Amino acid sequence: MNIFSDYYEFCRVEGKKTRYDAHISTQSHPLLEVLLKNKIGGRTIYLVDRPAQWEGSLERRSDKALTKGDQNVSSLLLPDPSLNIGYGDIKGTDDAIIIAHFDNWQWFGLYICRGQKNNKLNIYQLVCDNEFVDEMYELVERAEEVTNNLISIKSHSNP
Repeated sequence: MNIFSDYYEFCRVEGKKTRYDAHISTQSHPLLEVLLKNKIGGRTIYLVDRPAQWEGSLERRSDKALTKGDQNVSSLLLPDPSLNIGYGDIKGTDDAIIIAHFDNWQWFGLYICRGQKNNKLNIYQLVCDNEFVDEMYELVERAEEVTNNLISIKSHSNP
């Protein structure tokens, strides 16, 4: 049984500070397919530093957030600054996410684990120990190019 179900790979849009467009994805997560759709049919998300007014205890306060419009899609925890991996969950679902970022946040992969919200820390720790690598690569291989975005580049994909 696979833990990971969906994958989206986002690249920062040139000239934009927080906007990222998906250039490949499995195009399979029902909520994200609707929520992230932009005016030209592609998929867009914004990666922002966590606003100070968001609540949370100091030890559980997120570092960054994925947003779309006025909606928080996910708060992201980045526990180990030496790693390029973080985790969170998709608001309004039971889904966990693992995020792997590269090139100083120029692009990132978003790996979704449906129904695993309560296991997100455990999954994060296993990913940090290089578990699930084959499964993550297989998911990336299933991803297809997303059309109608401002960017048009090939995948960088590395879990």
